[in-house]
Amino acid sequence: MADSKRVYSSSAFAAALEERFDDEVGRIISLSGELCTIPAITVPASKTDYELIARAHQAAKDYATAHGLRTYGPPVDEEHPYPFLVVSFAENDLGDSSLNEAIGLMGHVDVVPPKQEGQFEPYLDGVDLYARGSADMKTVLATYLVWMAQWQKREG
Repeated sequence: MADSKRVYSSSAFAAALEERFDDEVGRIISLSGELCTIPAITVPASKTDYELIARAHQAAKDYATAHGLRTYGPPVDEEHPYPFLVVSFAENDLGDSSLNEAIGLMGHVDVVPPKQEGQFEPYLDGVDLYARGSADMKTVLATYLVWMAQWQKREG
């Protein structure tokens, strides 16, 4: 790996986040990197690992709850094995049927199989994050969650 690359979870990755990005973008890249380490492959369907998909969903849920957001996920069972997560602001009661002011953001944490070894070991090359899922929904979901956490902190 070239010297310019910084592998996720290394001190060099953390240092690169601090030197290359503002705080908010750094949190997005860090959370995206965390999600990209989880090989939640769903293709072909016979190879789907629901435990890894649940682990990726749990990472998103953990970030949300740690930042004061409200989460809801219906129970997973044999009939409905794919986890589903709803994240909202703390003041919203997701069980209130009169709730009519909400923002809908959607995404997924599953990925297709890697084309080569190491694609679940995210790294930075300059300002670009490379990993399976980083150019797909994992970075988008990280962006949503960081934005919602920032918005949750706002006064009023």
